[in-house]
Amino acid sequence: MGVSVMIPFLPFLTKLGSSSFRRKVVDCLPWGAAHHVFRLVDDMDHVTFQIYQHKKKLMGGLEGFEGPSSSVGDGQDLITQLCEHYRVGIRMTNLLI
Repeated sequence: MGVSVMIPFLPFLTKLGSSSFRRKVVDCLPWGAAHHVFRLVDDMDHVTFQIYQHKKKLMGGLEGFEGPSSSVGDGQDLITQLCEHYRVGIRMTNLLI
């Protein structure tokens, strides 16, 4: 049984309990495809977090970010753009307070 069997049920299944409960249920199932999908998601989450931490370190933290530099990809990558918009949002919030 492949992962495609799960697809019609995903909208319902994502609303069942907490994410930790759903993970425990999948861990109990003897279904290799579901375990494979969970491993892929965990790996993507881990790599994304590492990339974010690296970018944040290169930028000197979000508060100290003064703009794109050559070591950060000249501001053309998604994470740098998101951090820049986050920083601008913090400034706007501070002006309103």
